[in-house]
Amino acid sequence: MRETREKVHTELDKLPFVKDTLRLRTKDDELVKQLADLEMAEKAFSRRTVVVSDAGNVPVGCASTPSLSAAASAATLP
Repeated sequence: MRETREKVHTELDKLPFVKDTLRLRTKDDELVKQLADLEMAEKAFSRRTVVVSDAGNVPVGCASTPSLSAAASAATLP
């Protein structure tokens, strides 16, 4: 998840400072939302006990987004 967070930060950094088109504003909003979801998931997985639902392998209390589902399925637990 940390790697994914770094990739999202990199994508945000590549966007221009002034987002004068709808496409750029939409992309910025999506990346910011994805970043917030990843931070929530990272916080949830940093707990000592993690409760995972059977439906999507996403910790309880985290939004179910494609990025989180991919990150959760890729995460390896010790």
